[in-house]
Order: sequence, then C-alpha cells, then structure tokens
Amino acid sequence: MTNKKRINILNLLSFIFLLYASLLFKQKNNLLISEKTDIFFKPASFTFSIYFVIYISLFIWIIKGFLSTPKENILYKDVRFYFPITMIFAGISFLVPLKLSFLFSIGSLFSSIIVYIIIDESDLSKIYKIPFSIFTSWLIIITIINISIFLKTIGFTSFLLISQTTLTIIVSIFTTFIAILFTLAKDDIIFPLVFIWSYIGIMFENPCSTFLIKSMFFMCLVLIATILFTISNKDTSIKKITN
Repeated sequence: MTNKKRINILNLLSFIFLLYASLLFKQKNNLLISEKTDIFFKPASFTFSIYFVIYISLFIWIIKGFLSTPKENILYKDVRFYFPITMIFAGISFLVPLKLSFLFSIGSLFSSIIVYIIIDESDLSKIYKIPFSIFTSWLIIITIINISIFLKTIGFTSFLLISQTTLTIIVSIFTTFIAILFTLAKDDIIFPLVFIWSYIGIMFENPCSTFLIKSMFFMCLVLIATILFTISNKDTSIKKITN
C-alpha cells in the first residue's frame, strides 16, 4: 500500500468514526442542547443542522485526496495525522459524558486549526480550506457550548453572580473578535458566516430577551461589515494587479 493510500484511508476511517459517534449520540437522545440543559450560550436546535454541511464538505475533501494530483498529495501529506486526530477527538466528544466533552472539543479544535493553517499556507486554491473554515469556526462554538455545560455542572455560573444574558453577550463579543481576526488575517469570508448562523440561533432561542437579541443582531452586523470590507479589499487588490 502506497503512502498516499494509507493517508487517505486513515482520513476516511477517522471520518467514519466521527459519523458513527455522532449517530450514536443522536440515537441515545443525548441532545447537546436539550431543553433540560440551561446554559448561558445556547443556540436553537435548528442551528445544529450545520453538521450536514460540515460532514458533506469534509467527505468531499477526503474523496478528493484519493484523486489528488502530485501537487495536491503534498498538502494531504502535510495534513496527514492532524486530520484523523481532529476527527477522533470530535468523535470522542460525542461519546463521553457532556460535562467532559469540552476536553475533547478543545483537542479537536486545536488540531483543526493546525489543518486550517497548513491548507491556508499552501500554494493550492483556497477552496481546499472551505471545509475547515466551516468546521474550525463551528468547533469554536461547540467548545464554548461544552465549556458552558461543564461550568453549569460545577455551579460556576451561579458563583459569578451575573445574569446568563450578560454572560452570553460577553462570550459572544469574544467569539466575534476571533471571527474578525480570522476573516482579516486569513482573508476568509466563510469563517464568520458560522458565527452569524450561531448568533441567529441564539436570537431564536431567546425571543423574550430584547437586549440579547439586539446585541446578537449588532454582532451579526459587525461580522457582515467585516466580510464586505474583506471582499472590497480583495477586489481593490485584484484591480491594482490587473492595471
């Protein structure tokens, strides 16, 4: 078996493990954000439909590896172990008790960021980065959700003596800052879309909190403005080159 086949088969098997863990999680009705889990960072259940987009894009990326050109092989070789590690950690986060999920979410997030950076710094088209733009940004959201579940179980949120709404806004400001950094530093307009999607989910989950809805809406506008600025900058650079 060639090294190329070995890498791609390992990628596929680790992805299948993630799908299996995700299916097991769903069959047990162990919903990540159930109505019984009262946490501060809580998007509506429909927000998690993004997993369909993530799984399809990752699967296409894996299949492309089997059909890759010699130049593309270099990228898949550079990514090699980091991709399976990302998949395995993400899968385990579904299988362990919810209060421990954050540990494996963090592991999956860090290895996913490494994959993201490797692809971003490669000479290949940035289209290869799209699955990881979506997955990495979503892992940030999931990690925060899992951490909030852990903090809830140990009573830390009550200790802070601040409202859930305030805590949600503080965390959302932090995630918005991260999204802006990735968008501007990596010229990535896909990355912030996941955060906008999550904020929409939070708005729908909290229809009675006017202040929270206004705050989430404002952060969506900030991210949209960042996306438009990035696109405008890109167009300006292209025009300079062509002229």
